[in-house]
Amino acid sequence: MFGRSAAIAGESVLRAGLASAPTNGLAKGSVSFLSKTGMARRPVYTAAERSVATPYLTPVSPGKPLIRTALESKAQFIKSNFAHAGNMRWIDIPNPIAGCDFFYFAGVLWATGVNATNSSLLVAVLKAGADLLGVGAQTLADEFSIKNLNVEGEKGMTKSQLVHENINLHDQVFVAAKEVTELFNLDKTVILITSHPKNEKLPRENVEQLVEKHGGEIVDRKKVTNIISAANEGDDIKPHDSETITIVLPNQKTVNTPNVGAQKKQAISATDGTNAAQSAK
Repeated sequence: MFGRSAAIAGESVLRAGLASAPTNGLAKGSVSFLSKTGMARRPVYTAAERSVATPYLTPVSPGKPLIRTALESKAQFIKSNFAHAGNMRWIDIPNPIAGCDFFYFAGVLWATGVNATNSSLLVAVLKAGADLLGVGAQTLADEFSIKNLNVEGEKGMTKSQLVHENINLHDQVFVAAKEVTELFNLDKTVILITSHPKNEKLPRENVEQLVEKHGGEIVDRKKVTNIISAANEGDDIKPHDSETITIVLPNQKTVNTPNVGAQKKQAISATDGTNAAQSAK
């Protein structure tokens, strides 16, 4: 189920010269980064959204500076959300990211063409989003949230194949999230997964095994109500209760060698602006 979100596609040309990655085989769902800024209202980053309609969005705490992203291109996203397209205010950024476009909807910043398995692209979007939100980019990467992430083409798969592919997709997202935190020299990666505890497409025991594989632990479980998931294929999943688990993965490079990543972080910060000009398209 990956709500009607997209798992993050697109190409990026980052100011620091980070490479882009292909977008084939990605899934839909939703992902979000939360950050520690020392403020009560911490910035939040979500990805793989497919609808701006409130019931489909990745759950986030209210009142936080926020950027949501989608796998679909600008044209695809407008087509998927045609009923709301008139209220999207598209903007230019000083240093464009190939394949990505930014807009505001209901006071929230969005980006299209974003691939959550591509750490270089995530860093580029985090930098641009932080610039637009007026916060430091290095503060925008320490919590990653996923809602109902599911691969495409499930109708042609057996149940065991679908579970395997979904776990593999989550594995790729885990790796990308860890790479992002390493680039920003953070000592851990915090990942939130919202899904029904008995989701047959993503069995909780398989998720727990994946967490163990990455040397992490589940530190919290929280019930979430009235979630709607937009199906990749077939009918949307009607409002239902779900659960959010909080996973902490250690960044071994930073834990074992505290100074590793400092130069990368310094390079990223050196190219990070905080007062980007905006102009409506």
